[in-house]
Amino acid sequence: MKTQQKINLIEIKQKSKERYQLTFEVNNDNEKIVVNSETVIKYGLLKPKEISETEYNEILNTHSLFLLMSKVIHYIDYQERSETEVYRYLKKLTTSKPVITRIINELKQNKYIDDVRTFNNVLTYSIEYEMNGPNKIKENLFKRGFAKILLDEIHHIYNDQIQVDKLRVLLNKELRYNIKKTYMPFINSLKTKYYQKGYSLHNIDIVITENESNIKSMIDTNSLLEDAIRKEMRFVKSKDPDFKKKLISRLLRQGFSYEDVIKKISNE
Repeated sequence: MKTQQKINLIEIKQKSKERYQLTFEVNNDNEKIVVNSETVIKYGLLKPKEISETEYNEILNTHSLFLLMSKVIHYIDYQERSETEVYRYLKKLTTSKPVITRIINELKQNKYIDDVRTFNNVLTYSIEYEMNGPNKIKENLFKRGFAKILLDEIHHIYNDQIQVDKLRVLLNKELRYNIKKTYMPFINSLKTKYYQKGYSLHNIDIVITENESNIKSMIDTNSLLEDAIRKEMRFVKSKDPDFKKKLISRLLRQGFSYEDVIKKISNE
């Protein structure tokens, strides 16, 4: 039977209310580890003493667990996390499922992990301070691992009126600048942009319809058409027998009306 080596605890330093740095003499080398106050009390590590190899290994395991817990708490303190996010983070740090389960259970018991609280906080912040629509928020929270029963609440909380109010703010910012597209391409670009931000097409249409006459009044079709003709002339050869036909076709694809195009070309 293997004889266990004796290991000497030679120094104890209290680093904070709950953390202690222990220095052990092991095979003539000094090893420093950090443990919590619970471990200090459990093994009677309040003053220098000799301990068994078995006790030392148990303390090392406690030290590893303590380090993992410290990293996870720092991860959560930086930003509220879902249980799934914490689980994914722990899997990067350890392959031990019992250790992961133990840490997550302790975190839940001490309210570091609370998916309902975190979900409500994230959703409230997103609605009050960000400009994403409910579908985008739902997509982001789904990726963070929140349960379907919570995700289904988003559209009840982030209702149509909130969507419309936010879309009005977004569109008003857009209309501060000159519009460099014809009406339909501009409207389609707005719809695509706002849909990708997570707003419903129904609410996007409501806000665009409210501003239809204002948007049209801001578009200088004549100037846009003149600029477009100058640019297209670089791609369409004037000696080409189908020159006029090709030019008209390219301008129509940019959203100009046939009537405006023919009138402008006839005057050129």
